[in-house]
Amino acid sequence: MRQPNLYGDQTPLHTLYLIRHAHPQPNSGLAYDRPPGPSLSERGQAEARAAAEFLRDASLEHLFVSPLQRTLQTAHAVVALLGVSMTVEERLAEHRSDETFEHVRARARQALDAAAAQSLGVAGFITHGSPIRALALNGLADAFGESKVPIYVMNVTYPLVDREFIRFCQGMRMV
Repeated sequence: MRQPNLYGDQTPLHTLYLIRHAHPQPNSGLAYDRPPGPSLSERGQAEARAAAEFLRDASLEHLFVSPLQRTLQTAHAVVALLGVSMTVEERLAEHRSDETFEHVRARARQALDAAAAQSLGVAGFITHGSPIRALALNGLADAFGESKVPIYVMNVTYPLVDREFIRFCQGMRMV
């Protein structure tokens, strides 16, 4: 019998990894919030490989990835090591300077709904701090519940310091 998913039913999605991209190249001159955005730094490339190695035993089936270069490069390291499939998901893009946080919340939730509708047991989102925070504030802890669907939050690079995000993650598994 399948574990209940986000919606409390028996559809396949039973484990979700929310993965923040690895360290980007500083001072690239590229807009941080618009494609392509900065590439990964050398440190970020090493972090991406380490993240892939960490996920080796996660039974990951598919990645949904923001269209920005740093998330794509983080994802490519995972794909290269694990051989999982990947979909570029525009709704997981960075919070743009001309966008409200409420819009980020809405589009991140749409991405989650789309992922939950697919026949996947274990999925990963490689995205940015703001969409992860948006998903957290959409009530994932209540929607999934500790006894229902494990959600793992993986911050590949420097820590997020948002108090609401940290409070949310206390009920989740930080990896």
